Amino acid sequence: MHLGENQIEELPPEIFRLINLTELRVEENQIKKIPSEISQLTNLTHLHLGENQIEELPPEIFRLINLTYLHLGSNQIEEIPSKIGQLINLTYLHLHAKVVPPQIGQLINLKHLYLDAEVAPSEIGQLINLTYLHLHTKVVPPQIGQCTNLIHLRLGGNQIRAIPPEIGQLTNLIEFKAEGNQLNVIPTEIGQLPNLMYLHLGDNQIREIPPEIGQLTNLTEFRVEGNQLNVIPTEIGQLPNLMYLHLGRNQIEEIPPEIGRLVKLNILILPFNQIKVIPSEIGQLANLVEFRIGQNQIEEIPPEIGQLTSLVIFSAGSNQIEKIPTEISQMVSLHSLRLPYNQIKEIPPEISQLTSLMLIYLEGNQIQKIPPEFGQLSQLLELNLWNNLVDIIPSEIGCLTKLTSLELGSNRITFIPSNITQLNQLTNLHLSFNQIRELPKDLFQMARLEVLSLESNSIQSLPDQIKNLKRIRILNLKNNNLTKIPNKINQLTKLQVLNLSQNRLYQLTEKITDLSSLIELSLDQNNIRFLPSSIENLFELERFHLGGNLLKQLPIELGKLTCLTELDLSQNRIYELPTEIGDLKNLVLLNLSQNYLDAIPSSILDLRQLENLNLEGNIKDDIVTDFGKLLTYRQQMEKALEKSRISQKEAEIANQAKSQFLSQMSHEIRTPMNGVIGSLNLMGEEKLDTEEQQHLQRAKTSGEHLLSVINEILQFSALEEGSMSYQQDPFNLVETCQRVLDMLLPLSQQKNLDLHLNYPPKMVGDWIGDEQKLKQVLVNLLGNAIQFTAEGEVQLKLKHINHGIRIEVVDTGIGIAQQQIDTIFESFRQVSQGTSRRFSGTGLGLTISQQFVQGMGGQIGVNSQLTRGSTFWLEIPCKKSNSKSKVADTSSKTYKLGIYSGRKVLIVDDEFINREIVTKYLERLGFSVDQAVEGEDCLKRFKLGRYDLIVMDLQMPVLDGFQTAQQIRRLEERELVDKRVPILALSASVTGKVWNKCESAGMDGYLSKPFKTEEFHQKVKDILSD
Repeated sequence: MHLGENQIEELPPEIFRLINLTELRVEENQIKKIPSEISQLTNLTHLHLGENQIEELPPEIFRLINLTYLHLGSNQIEEIPSKIGQLINLTYLHLHAKVVPPQIGQLINLKHLYLDAEVAPSEIGQLINLTYLHLHTKVVPPQIGQCTNLIHLRLGGNQIRAIPPEIGQLTNLIEFKAEGNQLNVIPTEIGQLPNLMYLHLGDNQIREIPPEIGQLTNLTEFRVEGNQLNVIPTEIGQLPNLMYLHLGRNQIEEIPPEIGRLVKLNILILPFNQIKVIPSEIGQLANLVEFRIGQNQIEEIPPEIGQLTSLVIFSAGSNQIEKIPTEISQMVSLHSLRLPYNQIKEIPPEISQLTSLMLIYLEGNQIQKIPPEFGQLSQLLELNLWNNLVDIIPSEIGCLTKLTSLELGSNRITFIPSNITQLNQLTNLHLSFNQIRELPKDLFQMARLEVLSLESNSIQSLPDQIKNLKRIRILNLKNNNLTKIPNKINQLTKLQVLNLSQNRLYQLTEKITDLSSLIELSLDQNNIRFLPSSIENLFELERFHLGGNLLKQLPIELGKLTCLTELDLSQNRIYELPTEIGDLKNLVLLNLSQNYLDAIPSSILDLRQLENLNLEGNIKDDIVTDFGKLLTYRQQMEKALEKSRISQKEAEIANQAKSQFLSQMSHEIRTPMNGVIGSLNLMGEEKLDTEEQQHLQRAKTSGEHLLSVINEILQFSALEEGSMSYQQDPFNLVETCQRVLDMLLPLSQQKNLDLHLNYPPKMVGDWIGDEQKLKQVLVNLLGNAIQFTAEGEVQLKLKHINHGIRIEVVDTGIGIAQQQIDTIFESFRQVSQGTSRRFSGTGLGLTISQQFVQGMGGQIGVNSQLTRGSTFWLEIPCKKSNSKSKVADTSSKTYKLGIYSGRKVLIVDDEFINREIVTKYLERLGFSVDQAVEGEDCLKRFKLGRYDLIVMDLQMPVLDGFQTAQQIRRLEERELVDKRVPILALSASVTGKVWNKCESAGMDGYLSKPFKTEEFHQKVKDILSD
């Protein structure tokens, strides 16, 4: 009988009348209790009770002596009764409990055991018929060596620190997996396992592979990725049957020549190490199919690589390779060649002999020429040469008739050959950021094209033949010199995204309004003077960008675009809005800034979905942000302003209302931002193609930028109110500076800038001060230095002075004019009006930095000359500390999946999306997760079961997080528990002394939304470690 995956709370009594029942499955329900009548099912052989809420097993269950299969995993059982030893016919047992009795050793017929317990009993060694053992525990008992028939041993995702030497007695073992633990050493006894074929020890802390590894002559798969290995032992060459070797994410500096003896090796993975040389012996791996060695320090590919005639995938991106050897032509089976972000200057013509090649990724190199021999790669599907120095597309490229994606953006191309039309399978063509002036008419004969990107060229016109792109979905012509769009564009019936921003268009042709499938239309920064009434035909349009034009009036038909969520009309000359704009009920963003408006129609106040209304820079300006409560906000603000004119007392009330609004704004923005950023972080880039990865990275960057803007505004408000407090705690100055540089390194790498940290030895050690405030000052100063530096370097210098420390940020950037230095620290300032358009930012970063430094008792200044760079300096009174600071372990930037397997956590949040995001984070760490929708629900669940951690939102209806935490602590005191459950507070509020209130309520940690994955993992680790 199968009743699994329902919502059954108790087993109906009728079921126990089925005395001939042999199988009962009720997994994944809500059963809390097993009735004693279960003993009546005397013929039962299979019983599956996993993933319920069972707290206790009735003694009658152990009368079912015919049971061969018993699954009790993922319940809330504290202790397994000793009577379990009576079930002597069991061959399969799945247990999840804190305490397992020694009588488990009496189950001598057991072959398959999955045991999740705090301590694995030593009697496990009596299970002499066991062939499969999966343990979730912190310590492996040495008696495991007595299970001599064991074939499969799995210990992954625990906190195991050592494998007992008795492991060497398991001579029948074929599979041994212990990934995701805290192992430092592989025991030498591992060499006594002659039948071992699969050995997985990835994501531990192993520093050395013992030479005894060479005795495992039957080993076919060996994985030790994500450890701290420096050396591959020469004994690796004694594994003649090895087919899969994964050593990525270590600190390996050298590949031993003995690797050439692994003649059966199919897959070799070595990325993210410190390898400088590929040994010539690599050519002896005649059966190698996949070879990955990216993110190392390799300068040269040896010619012996050509001997790998079976190789299908070769990936060596992000190294220092300058040349592709001609011998690569001998790799006749190669399908994928990935060498992006190296220093390659030339593609050898011999590459044309790789007739099986399907994918070539050479972006981010210094290639100047595509050899004409490329035309012989008849099987090629994708070619990526983005960001090189190519100036000519050879005509032979037309021979690549199977090509589906061609990426040639950010090169120096001036001309597109007409025979590109022979690429009749091409769906994606990217030629942005080149120097193309004219498009050949034949280009538009490519009937399968779906994405065409020509942004930032010098194109002056489009031919009527554009009508032939019948399948085009995305057309990007941003930043060209177009003055007119051909009428035939209306035949692109599948077009969804059209970008014509930053051209020289004087009108929006009515033919564009025939594109009824358009979802996004961008016309920013043109010279458009009016919109045709036929705009109403774009009834599926969701995003419409018209900023920076010459519009004076808007047609009433604009109100019929009811799918619109974004409408940007900023920087026009609009003096009146039609009331029909109030019909755009789905509008989320409406930007009307920098126009001539002196009023807005009341119908706008009915836009309940509106999250951002920008009226800044009009005759009557305002910025409204209230997430669906626009009318209420405007009424409150108008009353507050009116009262402020009457008296000083009412002005104080208005300031208080402002603070409340900022707090609410913070919560209302941060809550959905947590969902956005959290969901983006959960998306695996390895499953996405190159374009999708770029979109994902842009979305992440945009989300984090929006968050930084919000933070700056809130911090500036707190500084204005004088409510900012400063800490005096010990911290390691050098390590703090290094972490800031690590955080900003990707920004500098995008611009090929060098980042340096210089300090004398006396700066090493702990200092007393406010680490977080200083860290933000450094982020602001270094971020500005990188932003305003086109080439050269940025230095961070530390110096010891009489009264404390001096820090200098030195760049080789554009510099600052002398007359602007005096105002550089003023609010909402950048160095010039022109610079504001070139460089983004709120203009608050330096103001906040100055006030932070002054709040710490120091001073800040700048020395600069135009074109000669700048030096921002700060001096802070600071003393050295005698005590040691508590520094988080940053030796690894990744967190092991499944590290907390077997632990239970309760998430409490009234927002569904936030619960789901946090659930995914915790499940990836191995937690078993329950959810509560508010405080009362949390208390009910807490009374029913024990949890290793509670993650609690602070702002919830009825019973908020503070009140819920207080009641949990009272319950613990009443029940005299030995160890109270840790509580981690999450909140979108950042104003006020939130942590002080959390601490008073009995919480153990606090994290503000949205948070980064690493921040969340570290906070969980800190709380559970404490």
